[in-house]
This record gives sequence, structure tokens and C-alpha cells, in this order.
Amino acid sequence: MNMKKIALYMLMLASALVACDEDFNEDVAAPQSWEQEDGKSVSFSATAASAIDLATVTTDSVAVCSFTAPPVSEGQTITGFDLSFDQKILLNLTPTGKVATADLQSAVTQLFGKRPQARTMKGVVHAYMKTNGQVFRASSDTIDIIVTPVAPVIE
Repeated sequence: MNMKKIALYMLMLASALVACDEDFNEDVAAPQSWEQEDGKSVSFSATAASAIDLATVTTDSVAVCSFTAPPVSEGQTITGFDLSFDQKILLNLTPTGKVATADLQSAVTQLFGKRPQARTMKGVVHAYMKTNGQVFRASSDTIDIIVTPVAPVIE
């Protein structure tokens, strides 16, 4: 008896699912769409400074690279620069290519540890350009920055 009820319920469920063949979307207009605009690519070149030994640096900032700012068109402004290492660490960069010495020391120790050995860090300089309230990022080619961190004091 129970099997007959299950079969009956299954038959009713199947007929309910296939009973409607009316298209309720025939009056609906197709969604609007526009052609995709061509993307713009902006890049610039940067060169790494000579090897940096943070134990000998006495200033609060150190030059890590030199670059020429990307060309901007009318109505655009460059709002800032930064330097990213391995897409993990982001350092503020001045327009002259300098970063804070403490930030660079922190970046080297995060990536490689505190051992005072010359480390090659792959970095990319990013420039941020503002146009009509929108900010775009232009990236340089990858540069190799060689940094030796300050040795920890061992007593």
C-alpha cells in the first residue's frame, strides 16, 4: 500500500513539473549591452639603485630606484607611487624613488629573516593616476633591489 502512494506522489510530481509549457518571458525585452571598450595600457620603466647596506644608512629614507613618471594626458594627475615586493609587501615611494629606511628593513626581515646577508628582492613600482574621479594604476617592469638588513644585536 505504501509503495502505491509513493508511486502516485511521484507521478503527480512529474506531471506538475512538465505540465507548463508556456513561455513567460516572451514579452521581456533583451537586456541592453554595449561593446567593450578597448583597454588602455600604461607602463613606464624603473631601474634599481645600487646595492643597499642598511647598516651603513644614516638617513630616515634611502633611494631604492629611479624612474620617470608615466606620461599623463590632460585632466589626469599622478596621486602617488608605491613599491611592491612579491605582491605581498607594499611600501610608500616618493617621486624621487626613496622609501623609509625602517619600512625597507621591515620588508627584508619579513621576506628573508634577520640574517645580515645581501638579499635580492623583486619589486614593481606602481604609479596611481586620477582621471575624473577614477584612479588607475600603472606598473613598471620588475626590478631587482639588493638589500642587506641590519644585523640583530646578540648579547
